[in-house]
Formats: sequence, C-alpha cells, structure tokens
Amino acid sequence: MWNAMLLEIETYGHDIYLYEKKHSQKYEFADHYHDIHQIVYALEGTGTVAIEGRQHTISPGRAAIMTPGTVHSIRSESKLTLLVVALADQTFLASELAGRVFQRSRVVSLSAHLDNEIRRLLRTMLFEQARQPEFYTVALSCHLTEICLIFHRTLQTEEPPVDLNYVRAESIRDYIDTYFYDISNLTSDIASKLGISSRHADNIFKEYYHVTPRKYLAEVRIEHSRKQLAETDKDIVTICFEAGYENLSTFYRLFKNATGLSPNKYRQTYNEQFHAEQQMSP
Repeated sequence: MWNAMLLEIETYGHDIYLYEKKHSQKYEFADHYHDIHQIVYALEGTGTVAIEGRQHTISPGRAAIMTPGTVHSIRSESKLTLLVVALADQTFLASELAGRVFQRSRVVSLSAHLDNEIRRLLRTMLFEQARQPEFYTVALSCHLTEICLIFHRTLQTEEPPVDLNYVRAESIRDYIDTYFYDISNLTSDIASKLGISSRHADNIFKEYYHVTPRKYLAEVRIEHSRKQLAETDKDIVTICFEAGYENLSTFYRLFKNATGLSPNKYRQTYNEQFHAEQQMSP
C-alpha cells in the first residue's frame, strides 16, 4: 500500500461506534488506511477525500463509505467537521444490504431530503450511544440499517457520468504496466493510442496519479528491477534489458538515483538481510 500507514480506530469495545473528527482550514491528513469499515459524513465545512488516489469532494450532503484497507487522505478547504461511524459488527456486515453498500469505497451524494434524514438518524445514534438505554445496541444497528438502505437506494438510482479523463488515465497506466519493457517513445505512443497531445495526456495522468506518465514508467521499471535483483540470480545486464533500459550505464545511474544503492549493492544488501532473518527464525 505504498507508504500509507495503518491507523487503528479505538471503538472502546463497541461494534458500532460514532465519533467526531475536526480538521482546521487547509489541513492535510496524509495517506492512511484502517482495518475497519467506516462511514464518514461531513457535518460542516468543505474538503476533499482522495480514495486510492482519486479526488472526491466531501461536504454536507455527501458521505464517504470506506472499506478496510482502502488508502485515503483528507484535505480540508475550510474548517471541516466529520462524523465517523466505525463499524466492527460482523453480524451486521454479513447482511446482504451491508454487503452491497460496503462492496467498495466510494462517495455518496444525497438529495436535500435524504440528507436531512441521514442527519436525523445520526443524531439519534449519537443520543443512543451517549445515554446507553436498554437495547441501545439494537437501536444503533436498526438506525444504521436505515442509513445503509438510503445509501443503497441512492447508489442504485445514480447515473454516474463517464469520466473520460479517468478512462484515459487508466488506459495510460494499463499500457505502461503491460508494456513498460518495450516502450521506447512514451510521448508518441500515448498520443497515437489516445488521439490527444502529450501535454494533455501528462495533465490528465497527473491529475489522477500525481505523477507524469514518464515518471510512472520510470517507477515501474525500477520496481521491476528491484524485484528481479532480490528474487532471482539473473545477471544485471539481463535485468537491465528486461526492464526496457537502452544501456547499462543509464540503468545504473537511474537505479542508484531511485534507491540510493547500485544494483550490485542492492542485491548484496537484500541477500544479507534475508539470510540474517533466516538465521533468526526458530
């Protein structure tokens, strides 16, 4: 999951737990993920939530559904107050309704009427959690079921427009992932494949993946080379050739710039660490 960190959520023993999260203006919460399901609802303010690198607006009337392991980040444009529903109730999650709603991470846009209903339900859940009257856990589950039903019906009726730029960005990434070893002129390849200028392709790709196609190609080649150095006994010149580099000196220079080590030193260091771990194993 790249450099994202696991951020554990304290639910204090509750299967369904609500808590408030406040972010100051222009605050950025870096890439992270959780091991628990979440509903993140904006009570006040505006910001963006990046889910697996794709930006979504988060503001009143919009809620983010998060599944465990989803890498995301949050940036507040103004003071942003979020109400989070943390869900660890496996019985609830096993239901068909919850299974459909939490099928994947996404953002739900609500009509004014349904947004008011969601707010009412969340307010009631907060009351139940604070007072903890008899059968309050049953009440929390019932209200959350209503929320999930609203989300499901809203998602069913949505007609999401086709984001042509996203499709293009995905196409570029898939092309690089598949043919990284045989790309000699990325600029002309992309222009020919998509029928757009290389500058436009750079802007589209960077919007969704925060790097240019050329930089992404370099990262894919380096990652492939690292894997080959660590897991095989192939000659370095062979690894260089398989990764798509034109000559060995270029490969050595780019690899050291990316990792801080020469290919030889990288392989040696990896092998030493591997053998040390093997010796420590019972």
